[in-house]
Amino acid sequence: MISPRFVQGLQSYLAHWLAQTAVLDDDAIRQLNPDFPNLLRVVELGLVLPETQAQTAELMLQCFFWVEQVGHVPQWQPWVALAVQRVPAAPNRLRFRLLKQLAQFQRLQYQLDTAVATLQEAEQLVYAPADKPLLAEIHLNLCQVYHLKRDYRTAETYGRLALRHLPDNLPRLTAITLRTLGFMASEQGQYVQAEAYLQDSLNYVHLPQDRALTLNGLAITYQQQEQYDQALAIYDELLAMLDSATHTHLFIDVQLNKGGALHSLGRLEAAESAFQAAEDLLRQRSGLSFQKALAANHLGCVWRDQGRFAAAEASLRRSIQQFALADAELYQANAWGNLAKLYARQGRQDEALVCLDEVLRRAAAYPDSAFAQNLQTSYTRLRDEWRDELPEG
Repeated sequence: MISPRFVQGLQSYLAHWLAQTAVLDDDAIRQLNPDFPNLLRVVELGLVLPETQAQTAELMLQCFFWVEQVGHVPQWQPWVALAVQRVPAAPNRLRFRLLKQLAQFQRLQYQLDTAVATLQEAEQLVYAPADKPLLAEIHLNLCQVYHLKRDYRTAETYGRLALRHLPDNLPRLTAITLRTLGFMASEQGQYVQAEAYLQDSLNYVHLPQDRALTLNGLAITYQQQEQYDQALAIYDELLAMLDSATHTHLFIDVQLNKGGALHSLGRLEAAESAFQAAEDLLRQRSGLSFQKALAANHLGCVWRDQGRFAAAEASLRRSIQQFALADAELYQANAWGNLAKLYARQGRQDEALVCLDEVLRRAAAYPDSAFAQNLQTSYTRLRDEWRDELPEG
């Protein structure tokens, strides 16, 4: 039997943490972060006892920005999943919030099919007419997940549904929806529309984190149009304003994007430095397989172009394995293509053709993806060229 005194002590400790995390700005996160293991221990204990489960769930929900920004998702996500199981189904509103947050962490970990299922479970809880704003939140999250799946048609449908039902008092969610629609337009080559969405998103943002995410999207749009100077100016602005300790996830993304722009300009040493900065941060974090795969892929391409073929091959092979862990098949296909180009540069044409078969097989499974279509077009052409170069017999 659990002592009433122990329960009261745990409730007091949970109340202390709820007060400490009530306002999580950058300074608060920086001060609290060394105690994150203690927070995990409190959550673990709080989920055991029925008397403290609801209070623990509220604490977990309150810590979302801390966990997301610093990169604690792999350690935190299993406890959110456990909270979903242990917190009673009533009240539905608490269960809804836990499911939504769990799906957000699943998306950040690139567990996309699982995230869709979790969001659909949450959606079943919000069909009352008064719950339209909550339904809009689910539609926004589904828009983000389908965006990452590169199912643009479904993502746009959910994005427009979200905008239709989001009330005026939720400007942050409107900003996120517009930003996601902007990302998708950019990825499909609709750059004027993309910039319009992203500029509109800036009109709704209030938090520095949201402004940084939207500016990063604008920079990517410029980069895709080969307007590298504009993109690099934004990336440098972002790196100057972001703290790698409190905005780890975004800081890594910006370094990877900046490295990509520098690589396109042929500035290989500067690109390598940006990619290496991202990889150094990623080594300090568990999980984050997708970002680790991106860093390994990008470094492999730089080392290939520098003629450092052994290092490039090892890095590209590592990226293929990590994209598989992240269940990011199209990105894995692209990494196979980069490995094919490495082999071709070394005169290893037979091995290059084997890699191209891997690219085309994976890309063919996504007929509605513009990214997949581009992979198929470019690598089919390369395959035909390389086959013509093979000696007969």
